[in-house]
Amino acid sequence: MDDNLIEYQVKPGDTLERVAAQTGMTREQLKDFHNRNCGKMDKVWFNDLLGIRTLIIPKSYKSEEQILAEQLPERPSHYPDKKFYAAVYTVSESCMQNTGPETSIRYTADLEPAESAPNAPGSLLISVRCHSHTKDGTAPDDKMSTVALACMDRISPVPLIIASPGARQISEPEELLTKFSDSRAELEAYFNGEIFARYFDLFSANLADTERLNHLFLNKPLSRLLFPDRKWFYRKEPWNESFHFVPNSFPVSCQMHASYDHSDEETVTTTLSGSIQDSISLEEILRGQRLPDPAETPVEGTISILYRTHKHSGKLISAELTTELYHEGELYRRHRVQTEKMQSNE
Repeated sequence: MDDNLIEYQVKPGDTLERVAAQTGMTREQLKDFHNRNCGKMDKVWFNDLLGIRTLIIPKSYKSEEQILAEQLPERPSHYPDKKFYAAVYTVSESCMQNTGPETSIRYTADLEPAESAPNAPGSLLISVRCHSHTKDGTAPDDKMSTVALACMDRISPVPLIIASPGARQISEPEELLTKFSDSRAELEAYFNGEIFARYFDLFSANLADTERLNHLFLNKPLSRLLFPDRKWFYRKEPWNESFHFVPNSFPVSCQMHASYDHSDEETVTTTLSGSIQDSISLEEILRGQRLPDPAETPVEGTISILYRTHKHSGKLISAELTTELYHEGELYRRHRVQTEKMQSNE
């Protein structure tokens, strides 16, 4: 028999309820525990224990509530804190659409957390800079990719305010517009022509529109992954939450479920999974425009988010977000973002 189990000898007058109370269990918990561990012919069904000679009980029993109370301190803080982040993460994004070839982008994200954001007690001010991009294993060499990266480099690092539980916004966005305006002449000296001029105008317009800027930057999969709603690490019941399945489209409501694995000695794995609940078509998502009537053939889609955090420090070790869209039962689009703490950073 397992070293953690005891064969309790039933005494005259014993009831299932009385023995359960001695172990800290309820009657139903003891019955279920005994029936899971006993032989097929020794199962218990009634409280009076008539005809039962032995009960299998645990040496030490912990209820689900006790186990949960012990596990909660091993999860990340309810509130944004500097301890959650390492200084550097590697990021890999891959996308496959409509049976076409899968593209892969890799880059590095530098994170510099500060103290509480000004005028926002309990929040975290964190600067983000992404660099060293490669596409399918090589540095981008087409001019549009190069100019897009050059523009982002001119405004980096981007300062973000992360508030509890999941509110996020860009800090002082007007300073980003000033930084870009001051460097535009230098960019135009290298990227000249009408096409690039229009791109610079659009980039400036997005920086000037604070609401759109926050929408474009903070709804990217990497932003949702790195700056999660802290309630995600404590959810017990299903809930609804909106996510973007296609860039520059509208958010889609998903019903989410959470599970937590504390079995590893050093890490906790938090897994969030969900599926699209909105009655919308694939065409609506791809066009980024909802139609007034429910879709005749609603799109099917799933989302999965996985976090590995350190039990003692609460630091984010790795994370992964995957969205999938299905059309007529076939996979149409898959987008995956994976990020992992650089090994040299504690």
